[in-house]
Amino acid sequence: MSEESAPQLPASERPPEPEPPKDSTGQSWLWVMVGVIVLISLAAGGIVGFTFGRLYEGSRKAVDDDYLYLLLGGEVSQRADGVYLERVDTSGPAYSAGLLEGDRLERVGRERVESAEQVKRLLTDYRPGDQVLITVERSPWISQYAVTLGYYLVYVEYPVDPPVVPVPVDPPLPQPNANEEARLGVYYRMLEADDPFGVDDGALIVSVWSGGAADRAGLAPGDIITGVGGMPVAGRTDLGFVLDNFRAGESVRLTIYTGGSHQDVRVTLDG
Repeated sequence: MSEESAPQLPASERPPEPEPPKDSTGQSWLWVMVGVIVLISLAAGGIVGFTFGRLYEGSRKAVDDDYLYLLLGGEVSQRADGVYLERVDTSGPAYSAGLLEGDRLERVGRERVESAEQVKRLLTDYRPGDQVLITVERSPWISQYAVTLGYYLVYVEYPVDPPVVPVPVDPPLPQPNANEEARLGVYYRMLEADDPFGVDDGALIVSVWSGGAADRAGLAPGDIITGVGGMPVAGRTDLGFVLDNFRAGESVRLTIYTGGSHQDVRVTLDG
């Protein structure tokens, strides 16, 4: 029987015609374009973020340098043998506290100085009005100075220009009320009631003489002597009074408060 003579089914009983295959080319290109747009956006965001980050770092460094000069009244520079003070303004906080251009920085607070960037980081954490202990070497002396940071405070304290202090041949007492103790080779002062050092009584070492008994024993400015040979250093029992009980050349045990704890140190007294 030929196809032309085959009986035709009614339209309602005929099976549905198969649908032609869908063309997925258009959808594939759509997803490819979406992916490309996402990748471009991520790359652009990364580049923009990196660029603005570098710009922010540069601006932050400039702000820190300006802020450091506002706080200290001087600049710090890195040399081969250490970190030095430069451009010390005679009306600024550093000079008013006794620091001079050419001083080599040893410590800021209790942290030993290793680089100029470290000094900037440490000092710019402070605010005008804060007081920080700065230890410097001015050969042959190592001295500690209490610097009240901020130009505005200096101007309030000195409404007129502060007097010009010439550099002396022999260094003066590093701080008011400091006492000389040649047997240890230090300047010191007794603690006062409002001192925030963690102990109530003792002798605060203000300066250490290079080559002296304290220097040979490893003592440093900021250490507090609380006892000598088992005798307390407190109140009327001044450090010099206690040392009168020992002879030159004698080895004595000092009790030192340093870094938040007590320790004993052996020192051979000078004459």
